[in-house]
Amino acid sequence: MRVLFGAIVLGVAAFGVVQWSASGPSGGDPHGQMLAELKPVASAVPPGSSMISTQLFDSTWHSKCPDNPSGRDGWSEVRVNAQFASSLPHAAVVTMIGSFLVKQGWVRHDTIAVRPPGSLAQWSKKLKDGIVADAFVYPLSGEASKSWFLTATADPPGYSLPGC
Repeated sequence: MRVLFGAIVLGVAAFGVVQWSASGPSGGDPHGQMLAELKPVASAVPPGSSMISTQLFDSTWHSKCPDNPSGRDGWSEVRVNAQFASSLPHAAVVTMIGSFLVKQGWVRHDTIAVRPPGSLAQWSKKLKDGIVADAFVYPLSGEASKSWFLTATADPPGYSLPGC
């Protein structure tokens, strides 16, 4: 009887540890809701584009870097990336992507980039949970480039850079 009781207690304790470590600290992107809301951005790539590569990154927990006292534990951002090549003129690529995003509820408000200097096409959208996501598109090596990078990101609850 004592052995059975000990096995039950051990089993319950092990289950509790597994449950806690699987769920981790609160925050992040439970059930991938934010990622699902950002995923359509990858479909904004203009028709006729080539060499399309899409990456989806859900939020993951990161511990702070031990050698950086100002770093903090926290969740990474949620991100959707699309890299592609297009023979369309620069303005046409930005306009086509913008038209797609605006239909999805995004609002354009360009920002000034430091490198390379100039205007950077940016859109924002409030997600269902109230968090504001941002999307950017830019040529990978200057105005004449045929290679582009499109990204959408959102910082989940508990977001923090580990400081590495």
